[in-house]
Amino acid sequence: MSGELEIMESQVMWEPDSKRNTHMDQFRAAVADAYGIRLANYNELYHWSVEHYSDFWEEFWKFSGIVFSRLYDEVVDPSKGVADVPEWFKGSRLNYAENLLKHTENDKIALYAAQEGKEEIVKVTFEELRQQVALYAAALRKMGVQTGDRVVGYLPNGIHAVEAMLAAASIGAIWSATSPDFGVNGVLDRFSQIQPKVIFSVEAVIYNGKKHNHLEKLQNVVKGLPDLKKVVVIPYVSSRESIDLSKIPNSVFLEDFLATGKGDQAPQLEFEQLPFSHPLFIMYSSGTTGAPKCMVHSAGVGLFSSGVTGRVYTDVGKKGCRGTAWLSGGEPFWARGQKNKTKGSGMAVESEVVAEGGIPGTEVPRDPTLAPPVEVPALWL
Repeated sequence: MSGELEIMESQVMWEPDSKRNTHMDQFRAAVADAYGIRLANYNELYHWSVEHYSDFWEEFWKFSGIVFSRLYDEVVDPSKGVADVPEWFKGSRLNYAENLLKHTENDKIALYAAQEGKEEIVKVTFEELRQQVALYAAALRKMGVQTGDRVVGYLPNGIHAVEAMLAAASIGAIWSATSPDFGVNGVLDRFSQIQPKVIFSVEAVIYNGKKHNHLEKLQNVVKGLPDLKKVVVIPYVSSRESIDLSKIPNSVFLEDFLATGKGDQAPQLEFEQLPFSHPLFIMYSSGTTGAPKCMVHSAGVGLFSSGVTGRVYTDVGKKGCRGTAWLSGGEPFWARGQKNKTKGSGMAVESEVVAEGGIPGTEVPRDPTLAPPVEVPALWL
């Protein structure tokens, strides 16, 4: 039609089932029952949460099923304002990794990982994930990593990043990460501020069908981090035999690093019990208006963000529900459910997580078991 726009009649493509009993419905009913009030819909729950924020978060603590070793003395001091930075759930003791690995269905899939350039879809059960995290944690402890130390990843979005992060969290170490597409200066602008003790990295990545070698960048990053005690290199694209680590001081292949944590028996997971406010992640501002600013996220807030976003808002966590994440390794989304926050959101609410490295749809393998009609209620980009 020349000069005119054709206006087509709109059609509703999808609408939610009004009879569906979502996690939001269940939480709203639990709050209404606990306080003897009527909360007919989301808006009424929202307004109640603003007016009674301490009660709201206390109810969410109960609803989320958080694993803890000591209950809080108080939710928050209501006399303190935001500017006073009040302490939440004072007196409580818990561990972030313990909550993500608590699920009793050992054979349930925790992670699916697709990597550009490889045909295989890697599947990791919760039992396998627990075993690997125990190995990572034992090796980290063996080399002296303690609560409060910084452990970092120069890694793509994948299983190794999840395992290393959870191991660090189990000890009470603080995790931070950047993507392999960051240049040397971009990495040092961030990591030099936090003085990490260990760095996990890959030797190369595949992006848009092309191999990008990573070792030269890693070598220069290591030179700029004098406090590093160990550089753990993961053969991600090439075989171990073809990778030369001789120019990188204190470097070791992942297999050899994990072997240091093995004894006569397989290591068992140990979870340091820490305050709700204990630092969990260090993330960064963009750096467009100066040096990147460090942003510290606590373990308790990480768990609550996972629960609110993953379970209550997106209804992830029901049987057959999966969350899919296409992100860089610099966005530890796998730990919470929002972009620039953190893929464990899925694990925190007993859902499977699908992680893809590389460009989505560009020679990334597809598994028919992941295709519709399986419901994926949350696609995080």
